[in-house]
Amino acid sequence: SNVTGTWLMAHLLKDETWLQKIIQEQKELFTNQGGNSLHPNILTFEQVQNMPIFDQVLSETLRLHPPFFQLSRAVKEDTVFQGKRIPKGHIVNISPGAAHRLPSLWGDDADRFDPDRFTAEAKKEHKPYAWIPFGGGMHQCGGRKFAWNSLKASLSWLLRNYELEFVGKGANELPKEDYTTMVVAPTSSHCRVKYRRRKTPIV
Repeated sequence: SNVTGTWLMAHLLKDETWLQKIIQEQKELFTNQGGNSLHPNILTFEQVQNMPIFDQVLSETLRLHPPFFQLSRAVKEDTVFQGKRIPKGHIVNISPGAAHRLPSLWGDDADRFDPDRFTAEAKKEHKPYAWIPFGGGMHQCGGRKFAWNSLKASLSWLLRNYELEFVGKGANELPKEDYTTMVVAPTSSHCRVKYRRRKTPIV
């Protein structure tokens, strides 16, 4: 979760439009529920569930940066896929990172960060298993819902309480993928940030 959260923040700090969309969503969420501040004493489960813009940004982050670069499945019966025979007992390896950037699934701009791919209407057009950051079918990650909600809760708090900006290498370019780690993390040299606590609530 911490790696996905780092990628999400990296994209937001590089994309002022989506950063402000999330801040605006936070403002509307808390003021519409009787608050007058982005700094409530309690963040409820219902509030965490009511962040559709955040959901879009998180979904797009996981599309571009799925936690695992490979998923493996055992072939239970002889299968033919796109004219190729896959014998029973073989192991099939799937790369979510490659699948998530296929133009045939995500368009010619598949490498571009665009959370609008995950609006309610856009998701209706997704092909089955086009988006598999947690795997697919009965073998999906069992902790995916916990990870999803904990990320939204923690990053919502961070964005409401602090202003952040990249310094060093990250100020000039998006972090690179570090494939030397089990979970594909951003290169640490690009992830230095300057932060300051918000002095007054944004309302």
